[in-house]
Amino acid sequence: MLAFSERLGATMLDEKVREKHSQKTVIDGVYVPALYHLLNEYRVPKKSSVLKLHGQCLLACGGYVEAAYIGYPDGFWWNTLISSVRSMRGKLITVKIPVNADGSVNDCKFVISAEKRTFGIIACDSGGRESAWLAGAAESAKKFESENGIFRMAFIVREMKSAPPKFVPNTKIPVIVGKDPSVVAQTYARAMLD
Repeated sequence: MLAFSERLGATMLDEKVREKHSQKTVIDGVYVPALYHLLNEYRVPKKSSVLKLHGQCLLACGGYVEAAYIGYPDGFWWNTLISSVRSMRGKLITVKIPVNADGSVNDCKFVISAEKRTFGIIACDSGGRESAWLAGAAESAKKFESENGIFRMAFIVREMKSAPPKFVPNTKIPVIVGKDPSVVAQTYARAMLD
């Protein structure tokens, strides 16, 4: 950790400034979401299929920072994703995580390979029955489906202010709403594999 801090300090501060504070180790100027987890919550993992799945999902996301946007290591979306991949007995192959200034998950896209087919998830923290939201959902789904050769997909919404539609309008794409990652994942897997 100190070696990392030293390299980071050398990158962030002028050498003359660093000479004045030679007894201090500097970590400044960089947002490192994984650092908090590493220092406060990290536990040495035990070899298991779950560990391998987490590693594969981290790799598909691109790393800790990208995965942190969707709640790595124990947030709702991370657990929903892990549970969905496990329920599908598949592998996460593509991830698109747009960064929102407010930290919300909106229009995140995940492609899972299972049973020699590709399945998709579009994830949103909140949704509604307003025509603008539904039209945007339909447009996003059609584009995602055509760009990735999706066999089946679902919109997963964490919270909806009103009763959700069963499907995205004018599609056969189910809308799954829920706050329990394992229940949402099981519902998703049933909808995709039935």
